Amino acid sequence: IPTEGTAVQLVNKATGLALCVLGETENGAAVVLGEADEWKLTTTTKGFRKLVHVASGKVVDIKEISDADFAPAQIWEFVKGENQDWVAEEVEKEKKAPAKRAAKASK
Repeated sequence: IPTEGTAVQLVNKATGLALCVLGETENGAAVVLGEADEWKLTTTTKGFRKLVHVASGKVVDIKEISDADFAPAQIWEFVKGENQDWVAEEVEKEKKAPAKRAAKASK
């Protein structure tokens, strides 16, 4: 969701919760779903994106460079790590269902 300037809020379509940093903005602070924080998406030379936390200037990073499912995310200073590379794709907006027409009364 666009916010002021070039920042966005990253919202989970299913829950309505947004990507946010839990607690302080030090290296290692957990990235979770909750109240919305502002983020900037920047492009790297490899064509990936960095998710930059506006308040701290740090990026979303997968803890301990894990490739396991459900590995925790955190913020960390930018270190050009592959665990800080993201692919951002716009989710197609849901199409509204056509309005149902009232059935004509039978004779």
